[in-house]
Amino acid sequence: MRNSTIYLKGYSKLLIKYILYDLKIFFYILSILVAVFFYISLLLQNEADKILEEYGGLEEIKTTTAIEPSYNGIPQKDLQILLNIFNEYGIERINEIWINIQPLTTVGVQCPEDTPKFDRKIEGRDFTNEELTAGDKVVILSLEDYKCYFSDYHIGDFISLGNKDFQLIGVSYTAKQSVIPFNCIYNNNLSNSFICGHLVLKTKFPVKKSLIVKKYDQQTGIEQSDIPFVINPIFWMVMEDIFNKIRDYVISIILIIVFCSFAVFQTCHILYYKNLKHQPAFLYTGGSKNFLKLIIGGELFTIITISIILSRILLWGEMLWGK
Repeated sequence: MRNSTIYLKGYSKLLIKYILYDLKIFFYILSILVAVFFYISLLLQNEADKILEEYGGLEEIKTTTAIEPSYNGIPQKDLQILLNIFNEYGIERINEIWINIQPLTTVGVQCPEDTPKFDRKIEGRDFTNEELTAGDKVVILSLEDYKCYFSDYHIGDFISLGNKDFQLIGVSYTAKQSVIPFNCIYNNNLSNSFICGHLVLKTKFPVKKSLIVKKYDQQTGIEQSDIPFVINPIFWMVMEDIFNKIRDYVISIILIIVFCSFAVFQTCHILYYKNLKHQPAFLYTGGSKNFLKLIIGGELFTIITISIILSRILLWGEMLWGK
């Protein structure tokens, strides 16, 4: 133990000495590494911030859950059970839903608490609060759906969706999907006439996947391997989106890292042969070429650590400056 302490003290003194001796090279490689780490960190941070903003931020992600069908779709009876279970956590809103109610395949919903969530320019009118609360069978069609399936109908006419009659109250020129009241689904007004292909909802409290599956199993008796849906934590969807965003930059990042690695290798080479001339300085402490390699390794470790810290400080400064 005592010998190890002496060795460590000797190593520390020599490390400080050689850092001071190699100060120019130290700053040269430090500048390169700071620039590299700052660029990569800034790139990742910006892309991550954009994605997080799209999903509403970290707090929003914690209480947002995505549900995908295991195979063809989630039948209405199963969706009803799921919604009742999720309502125990306090459903605040439906972020996204794709309802397949023939002939339409991706119909959305609007909850009573929502202001018109779609920035839609409508010919006709929007839903009334009474229609949203009661879940009346009324629909606002997207322009694409209207042209494809119901171009012969006019505002106020009744159209058939999933063998149910819906009153056409509006046609939107800007919405990407047609919309019906959420309570039309939640109050079971459609009698198994549709299936759900995708659902993302926001709750007041964080949801545990295992508890949802357990409660569903208790109410239906269906084993986990046979349930018609998959609950995906929104966090992994965010990570996937971030990865998809940054993969376009992968080649440039690899080139930068290769250049950086080459610079580090060259620095090691220079330091080693430069310091060989000064080996007598630590021969009396039992120094050797292996000891010299440890010194150079310590220098590089110090440089990399400092460069990461500095790059983070610069990144925080850039973020604060941006505010």
